[in-house]
Amino acid sequence: MSTRTPTYIHVGFTNTGTTNLQRNFFSHRNDIFYAGEPFDERGGIFTLIRYAEDYKYDESYVKRLCRQQIYKDSAKKVVISDETLCDSPQLYYAPYVVPRDLIARRLLRLFYPAKIIFTIRNQESYVPSMYLNLKRNSAFLARMPVPPLSSWYKGMLSQFRCAYLQNLDFQEIISFYGQLFGRENILVLPLECLVVDGVTNYLQRLCGFMGLELSEGDAARFAQPENVRMSVRQNDVAELLGDDRFFRFYFDLEQSLGGERLNRLLDEGERTNAVLAVDDLADLRQRVASGNRLLADEHDLDLERYGYPLAARKPASPRRQSRTSRAGQEGRRTSSVTPTEELDGILEAERNAYASQIEELQTGFAEERRAVLARIGELGATLKAERDAYAGQIGELQTRLEAEHDAFVGRIRELEDAREAERGAYAGQISELQARLDAERDAFVARITELEGTLEAERGAFAARISELEGTVEAERGAHTARVRDLEGILERERDAFVARITDLEGTLEAERGAFIARVTDLEGTLEREHDAFVARIGELEGTLKADRGAHAAQISEWQARFEAERDAFVARITEFEGTRETERRAHADQISERQTQFEAERDAFVARNTDLGRTLEAERDASVARIRDLERTIEAERGAHAGRIGELQARSEADRDAFVVRIRELEETLAGEIRIGQFAGYALVRMRPLAKI
Repeated sequence: MSTRTPTYIHVGFTNTGTTNLQRNFFSHRNDIFYAGEPFDERGGIFTLIRYAEDYKYDESYVKRLCRQQIYKDSAKKVVISDETLCDSPQLYYAPYVVPRDLIARRLLRLFYPAKIIFTIRNQESYVPSMYLNLKRNSAFLARMPVPPLSSWYKGMLSQFRCAYLQNLDFQEIISFYGQLFGRENILVLPLECLVVDGVTNYLQRLCGFMGLELSEGDAARFAQPENVRMSVRQNDVAELLGDDRFFRFYFDLEQSLGGERLNRLLDEGERTNAVLAVDDLADLRQRVASGNRLLADEHDLDLERYGYPLAARKPASPRRQSRTSRAGQEGRRTSSVTPTEELDGILEAERNAYASQIEELQTGFAEERRAVLARIGELGATLKAERDAYAGQIGELQTRLEAEHDAFVGRIRELEDAREAERGAYAGQISELQARLDAERDAFVARITELEGTLEAERGAFAARISELEGTVEAERGAHTARVRDLEGILERERDAFVARITDLEGTLEAERGAFIARVTDLEGTLEREHDAFVARIGELEGTLKADRGAHAAQISEWQARFEAERDAFVARITEFEGTRETERRAHADQISERQTQFEAERDAFVARNTDLGRTLEAERDASVARIRDLERTIEAERGAHAGRIGELQARSEADRDAFVVRIRELEETLAGEIRIGQFAGYALVRMRPLAKI
């Protein structure tokens, strides 16, 4: 690639007339191969350069794409123009861009030899221009608001690497490109040269750097600016688009007028303006003055004549003068070297940078190694201290183990004495329980004999009571039958009255339904006539709009709002009538349903009452029979309970006896376990004595 002509790369900056260069100069030249914005099929190359991280970036693949799509016509000079090669896209949802120095190194390896073009602008107008462009794009493309200029400026510069003002000091990135590509291969072109010196002088400097002839057509086309600041109308719309109500109105207006027509209408009038606050302007000048001075000195630019903030020029020291002299000599020597030697020099510079990084890593590794050794020493001392502490704890544990062994032996002896005492006490309790069991058995036999006599007496009384109740039930049955017949007559009369009332309500409901339908039909006709009138009025307004374009937007907005309000009022009124009609219809239906429910409830109540009376009589009869059976069961249950109580006492006696046997065995097992614990403790003492000596 060293034998081809240099590639010219316009890398930035944004808002410095880049769109005008791309649309009105580069893309119209027949003697160059323009591969810049818009990229068309070559967009994939620059997408990878700008957005792909190193672990995704395949340089050999990108080089192959460059050979196939860019360097296919070797007779023409290749020109690339894209301001986002060193700036972020001015979009609210801007994609992630890899660091600027990484992009610069990729450009060097892909397009060497190359010459770099920078277009710059006075930062005092550069910042407001970027802000307004971002505000327009965020509003019309994403419907997202941007904070006021002062807040946005302070917020951007509060970040270590902000998205949109990272190139506020132009000199930083221009100097870096100068180190990579050589300062003699860098052109810095102020936008103010176009305003102060004219289009021809501006383009002549560019053509001189690129080795091109300037034509009259170039100057004529370039005099038509592109991507100018938005108008006051556009600014007002941008601030309102975040509101959903205004956005719906704007969308309807765009559908009615067409997008292009609406854009032309909004773009008319004076341009909007944004001015930095006094303190922000002072901060800006302080940030960029030194860089602008270096830029003017290194590239021989008269930035003071163009009004750029500049720091005072410092007198050059002898060392700086000698360095400048050496730089001039190196520049003269560089002009005679071949591109291959120049590339070797670049590689040597990068090799030295990598060697410096390796040396820094080795120094850091040595410091970390010393820190690790010191930490190992601290851990060794801590380990020794903990080992001494463990030895002391082992001695204490041996002493406590011997004391607990003696305590266990004494406790075992106490448990044996307590076991003997409890064994004698349990024998006395068993004799006492046997005597109580014999006494309670005699008492239960006497009680059972007494209950049998009582049961015989109550059986005769119950038979007499049942005969009496049967007579009473027969008398009440006749009375209930007569009452049921009376209720059936009353129910029949009320049913006829309810049927008549329901028929009357249905006729009233049908009449009101017809009236509501007629009213709705009348309202629909009125609405249709008024809608036709509004349509005719809108036609008149469109004619007025053609006659007087300046008042068009306000007039359409006023009539559109009035039409929407009246249409909403009519729709609301119709909805209200429909709601009222539906409410009344539901009320009538609810009233009929309520009367039917009441009728059904009363009928069910009469039926339920009759059923309840029958069930009551049946229940009383069943209760008498059940009472007799309950008494029989009670006597039988008491007889079984007495037998169960006797069996329970016998079982408790057997259980107590078994419990005593189990308790004795537990004490014996506990004693054997404590003996084993004592043996284990002795074994542990024997095993721990060697550790205590360590």
